[in-house]
Amino acid sequence: MKYTAFLFAFLAASSLFSQIEIKGTQGKPCYEKAAQKMRSKYIDYDCGKIAGVLDCNEKLEYEEQANMFFSKGSGQPYTGQCETCHPNGLLERRIKFTNGREDGIDTTYYYSGCPMVVREHTLGLENGRWRYYYDSTQQLAWERNYYRGIKQGVHVFFDNKGDTTVLENYANDLLNGVKKVYFTKNKVERIIYYTNGVFNGPYITYNMDGKKIQELNYKMGKKDGVLTFYYDDGTLLRTENWTIGVKNGEFKTLYYNGSLQSIENYKKGIKEGIFEERYNNQKVKRRAFYKKGELIEEHIFDEYGKETYTFGAQPYPETEDDAVPEFPSNTKKEKKKK
Repeated sequence: MKYTAFLFAFLAASSLFSQIEIKGTQGKPCYEKAAQKMRSKYIDYDCGKIAGVLDCNEKLEYEEQANMFFSKGSGQPYTGQCETCHPNGLLERRIKFTNGREDGIDTTYYYSGCPMVVREHTLGLENGRWRYYYDSTQQLAWERNYYRGIKQGVHVFFDNKGDTTVLENYANDLLNGVKKVYFTKNKVERIIYYTNGVFNGPYITYNMDGKKIQELNYKMGKKDGVLTFYYDDGTLLRTENWTIGVKNGEFKTLYYNGSLQSIENYKKGIKEGIFEERYNNQKVKRRAFYKKGELIEEHIFDEYGKETYTFGAQPYPETEDDAVPEFPSNTKKEKKKK
């Protein structure tokens, strides 16, 4: 399907997002020219002043399937330049084509006359350093790097005050290396490590106060090792043990005062051993024993310590209900005598 070249270029630029006060000629702000045109009685268009440069709207059309620009007159892939202007007469963009494909460096401008985006293509493929600017503020919104159509190298994003919001690294179009996400004023929110587009290594999250609230670890996209979680002030909340995406070892959750809330045990992803939950006053809420994933014994207590449910064994005597239960190490079902 064919579209006018201007419409396609506009949609493509709009999908990139964000917005600079860059100095114009003679050191004046880039928006000064737009202000001058507004004071003028007649519109003086920047377009149509260079011989051989076509009007993108009138002379070219875009073929989506082929990803190419064609001359409306000859129907052939276009080689040359085309341009479009804003209604106030200021240049919007001037683009070079080779055999129907965008080629070289071009700049798109805001209605104000200030640069919006600086792009580079090599025969239709994104290439080199791309920059996007905030309108009339002299601030870079983001910078991306490409090599022959793929993301390669550092990509960095900024807010309109110049503070970094995201910094990430790419190799062969995939996230690779460290990625950092920031709160306002360059405060780190997350530090994540990637290899070929998947989590690989530490994944650390902070709150606005700079306190670490979770410290995870991944091995090629799967949780691995000790994962640690914290309350907002940095007090330990929970620890987990994983082996390449499989629960393996102790999972423990603590109340804010450091006392036990729950404990679970796994072996190669299967429940194994003691599971226990406690009330805030440290009275036992639930005790259970698993073997190879099968529930062998379970006891549930109310907040006063009274046992309300029993499975697989006799109820506990009403003594020290917060003591560790004496579960059998090798519970077997008793065979019936013939």
